[in-house]
Amino acid sequence: MTAGATRLVVGCMTGTSIDGLDSALVRIDGGGLSTRATVERANTTPLDDLAAPLRALADQAPMSAGAIADIARRFALLHARAVRDLLAGRRADLVVVHGQTVFHAPPVSWQLVNAPVIAAELGVPVVSDLRAADLARGGQGAPITPLADWVLFRDEAETRAVVNLGGFCNVTLLAAGDGPPTEPGRVRGMDVCACNQLLDTVARRTLGAPFDQDGAAACGGSVNDEALDDLRAVLLVQATGGRSLGTGDEAVSWIGRHWRGGAGVSGPDLAATACEAIAERIASAVSGADRLLLAGGGARNRALARAIHGCCSAFVETTERCGVGIGAREAACMAVLGALCQDRLPITLPAVTGVANAPVAGVWVEPYDRTPRPRTRLPDRGRIDTEQRNPRSARLHELDAAGIVRLMQREDRAVLRALASARGALTRFIRAAAERFDAAAAEGEPGRLVYIGAGTSGRLGVLDASEAPPTFAVSPGRIVGVIAGGEGALRRSSEGREDEPDGAAAEFDAIGLDPRDTVLGIAAGGTTPYVIGGLRLAARRGCLTALLTCARVRRPAWVRHLIVLPTGPEVLTGSTRLKAGTATKMALNTISTALMVLSGRVHGNLMVDLRATNDKLRDRAARIIAAECRLTRAASLRLLDRAEGSVKAALVMHHAGVDLAEARARLALARGRVADALRE
Repeated sequence: MTAGATRLVVGCMTGTSIDGLDSALVRIDGGGLSTRATVERANTTPLDDLAAPLRALADQAPMSAGAIADIARRFALLHARAVRDLLAGRRADLVVVHGQTVFHAPPVSWQLVNAPVIAAELGVPVVSDLRAADLARGGQGAPITPLADWVLFRDEAETRAVVNLGGFCNVTLLAAGDGPPTEPGRVRGMDVCACNQLLDTVARRTLGAPFDQDGAAACGGSVNDEALDDLRAVLLVQATGGRSLGTGDEAVSWIGRHWRGGAGVSGPDLAATACEAIAERIASAVSGADRLLLAGGGARNRALARAIHGCCSAFVETTERCGVGIGAREAACMAVLGALCQDRLPITLPAVTGVANAPVAGVWVEPYDRTPRPRTRLPDRGRIDTEQRNPRSARLHELDAAGIVRLMQREDRAVLRALASARGALTRFIRAAAERFDAAAAEGEPGRLVYIGAGTSGRLGVLDASEAPPTFAVSPGRIVGVIAGGEGALRRSSEGREDEPDGAAAEFDAIGLDPRDTVLGIAAGGTTPYVIGGLRLAARRGCLTALLTCARVRRPAWVRHLIVLPTGPEVLTGSTRLKAGTATKMALNTISTALMVLSGRVHGNLMVDLRATNDKLRDRAARIIAAECRLTRAASLRLLDRAEGSVKAALVMHHAGVDLAEARARLALARGRVADALRE
């Protein structure tokens, strides 16, 4: 990374307190150990319904693998939403995710998150699992922030201690001066003791609250000497051995010994006692520092802050003095650490985690870039019929409303001529598609008709596919619409996706495209890369392929049927939602309707394969039965009820004089065709 480079990096952090997702947008100027970091914005996103399952995981509650995977995915989606809110329309160069620590006992540590989901949602690189490389070399993996604290908080004139009052308290000691962080004694870091893990558990068990808001209860309580001595001993053990604190170090058994179900020390007194013991441990850890910079949720606890002031001789304030909010400090550190990883620098120090020559950390996810690649030569589409200028509308801007209506209606006559000219091609395609559709239905297989398109063409395909189930009672999976950009493109244009020749691969995989399927590509100009590439993919999978276009183009080798609707230039040059769109809609109507007729879903000219599932359909069904059986409306409704809402069954029951079971059996043998069932 060059010294003058600037990056916008988002850091995300949820601590062991599990009280919210903190995010910070950090401007990174320069690179490597010359990095300068400025926090531009920060926010905290509530965990809402994720808080309870995350806490249960951290408490080692039994849970299925599926449940854990679902939590990780939902947690990732929450990250994506938080980052979007933070960026407010800006684009980040990198997102750095800590994840939720649900277990930490070196050499094992698990920071739960699903980083690929975040990368896919945001479309930017994501780095996570920052502790794993250090742990793999035998290190403690924590504290992880000291090098980032050096970037953010070092000072030439004074020794500083950055005190994180999180679930566990950890401290970074920064010597005065501006020497390199690898210089002996320059940067030290350590876990000190349980902090909010203990204080919040006191609140939950004794106060009936998730935490002691601003330390109000502790401020009203008194220190209990016996309980204080006990907790001092517990926290002293945590401070020895130079190890990282984690699962099993929450010190919550101390609460039970003195609370005794409400019969012992009161909740406020326990909270005040815990604050005093924690402050004493912090004072011992930061001895010699000129200034203490408090951060983390515990910095808002007035009782804890007051106890720290009383125990420490150093000047005490919060990290806000340095432009970093107390809730943003860990998230900002994540952003800095991610940038250092991107610069190929180790982010842990031997004096902190015990690993010399630490490797570069992080698991990286590079999202699939859907931005069209620059082309050395821009294709010229001016030769395409639908892109030509229409001489009959050259003075369109001079016409009044009546003139515009007359002109457009006159031009729309070309639609019927275009459809008539394609009659043979449409017939051949429908016959071929019907063979697959009908044969597959008999085998109980999909045998689907799949439309694929982009823009208006794609929307028309999705529309026709979505109308088949209610019209013909066909399964929603038998006629499928695939559009470039997915469902979002139905309401908002997604032109960039049109240029991806392999863009349909994921959609084909999602629907399980089968060799027995028929794929109809829809492209007004006949050249859309998404459509043409999709047809190539479908042909490779053995599907029957066809291209429906409104321009005279050469049939690609991998397309079996070419259907050309030569509608000519549009009234509004290049706007193929007009004549081309109308002709396409009419052609799709013809294809899907003919397919349903040939597969036995129509009798006469009636939609007999409907099921009367609401009042409108029940009324339509009764009218069909009345017309075909020459019955009164009341008699038709009674017959429909006996047929359990099936119009086909009702017709066979009446004309063949059989019961419902026999009618169903005849229809099954006739593959749903009413006329064939009546010949039995």
